[in-house]
Amino acid sequence: MSTLKQQNIIEKIEANDFEWLYNHFSDYFQDVTSLVELKSILKEYNKISTTHTLFRHIKVNKTDEFIWIADNGQAGVSVTLNKYNEIVSMVLLPLEKNKSQKLTKQYYTMPIEGEYFVSAGGDNELLNHHFNFKYQRNAYDLTMVNEDMTYQGTPNQNENYYCYGQSVVAPANGKVVQTLKNIKDNTPGEANTNHPEGNFVIVQHQLNEYSIVAHLQSDSIKVDVGDIVRRGQHIANIGNSGNSSEPHLHFHIMNKIKTHSGYTYKIKFLDQNEPLRGDKVYYSGDKMKIESHHALTNVLKNYGLHLLHRFKN
Repeated sequence: MSTLKQQNIIEKIEANDFEWLYNHFSDYFQDVTSLVELKSILKEYNKISTTHTLFRHIKVNKTDEFIWIADNGQAGVSVTLNKYNEIVSMVLLPLEKNKSQKLTKQYYTMPIEGEYFVSAGGDNELLNHHFNFKYQRNAYDLTMVNEDMTYQGTPNQNENYYCYGQSVVAPANGKVVQTLKNIKDNTPGEANTNHPEGNFVIVQHQLNEYSIVAHLQSDSIKVDVGDIVRRGQHIANIGNSGNSSEPHLHFHIMNKIKTHSGYTYKIKFLDQNEPLRGDKVYYSGDKMKIESHHALTNVLKNYGLHLLHRFKN
């Protein structure tokens, strides 16, 4: 998609040109969204927004997502296009200054080796689909991308995904306190909602902080309850188990062993890095480097989002 086309989209949003936008929706998106609904949502959104600046362009699996932040800092937009340049998703959100979040007391590293793409992570729902859930709010999803694709060949086989079977390592020293090992990996595109985390490992760290790595490959877990692990130790492999539609790794730090109660901590990473959705994370040993895409990154970290409306394809 050309730069001119990108600019056309945000200009039409700012101008409340709902008819132009609707005419560029995919057929499915038009089926699930009415013109009247789009008109109403745009009107409400533009009451709080101004002109926008492009924050991030995320190109993966033959889709292009463009994220804009309003110049007054009070709103944000995400628009996703399919390979035919049709709009298949539109998210319009007001922004608020983040209330303080509890930080981890110790430092962690990402539980991976090598280069990964942050598919979810950040202090708002525009960057992190976990954000509205207290017990996952500060979670990360990680995957591998090669030439803007998470897989090669056909997308319906786990083995075709670059991250599938890759090593998962302990994010800090600790003691294994819970595991689940034998949940079958999903066929990509399907999900197991009966066991949301799928296969997982929970490690208790110092000061009663608990890490979880989830959606692990069936029967790949190398540790047992009671084992002492060291930062960087291989503990499992990335899979596609649980509530997961394609292979990836879920990671967060929480205040108790129970995964659906309590709250997550905002993670303090070694080297004081703070990855956001769309970043590439390079990890080796105790060093983590982040490749960010825009100078607005530091600004966006200071804002939270509350959902105004979301369209889905």
